[in-house]
Amino acid sequence: MLLEIGGLTKAYTRNHRPFAAVKEANLSLEAGEFAVITGRSGSGKTTLLSLAAGLLKPSSGAVVFQGQNIFTLKDGEISFLRNTKIGYLPQGTSLLPSLTVLDNVRLPFYLQSGGAPGKGPRRDGETVEKALSLLDRAGILPLAPAYPQELSGGEQRRVSIARALFNAPALLLADEPTGDLDEQTTAEIMGLLRQIAKGGAAILLVTHEPGAVCPGDRRYVMNAGTLTEEK
Repeated sequence: MLLEIGGLTKAYTRNHRPFAAVKEANLSLEAGEFAVITGRSGSGKTTLLSLAAGLLKPSSGAVVFQGQNIFTLKDGEISFLRNTKIGYLPQGTSLLPSLTVLDNVRLPFYLQSGGAPGKGPRRDGETVEKALSLLDRAGILPLAPAYPQELSGGEQRRVSIARALFNAPALLLADEPTGDLDEQTTAEIMGLLRQIAKGGAAILLVTHEPGAVCPGDRRYVMNAGTLTEEK
């Protein structure tokens, strides 16, 4: 099993009372599986995905990735894992406006090596070739020299996907990747994500759009912090 989420709970205090954003969530995912979590805004979907990525620590429960409970790792080790084996697509745009599309896609390499684009030792040939290949796969190769502010919302999302795939992650976590896109662009982005799953990566996607679910997907619904698998 690639990913196992067991008894995952995240509790906060609201108005001096305990409040569980995620309640005893259980989920498992194999390599190549495509799972979609739907639910209304505020139901806990983003919190669950943040827990799965190691961005938040749970009140209880475990996230086991490739046999390792990620919460037994130190913060730096979780960050390294997220940069090398777990791709994460946050809501909205997360591109750096001062970098070109090409360098935004190459950013995971610089984060891993402790450098920055244009500074220190660089494996430019290797990273450029890999980034261009990913941009081609995402259908936006001609945009490599452009800057994020010159791109449409759908184009920015494709760049973010290419960046998340730079280190060939085994798991891709996507938070509302089509939330602000038109119907045609949404279909294109979802098609790209399904191609990635067919290539062997597991994908866990959260959305408030029930229409994003297709036959063959693992389907979950989240309601008031409770996760339920649909059969």
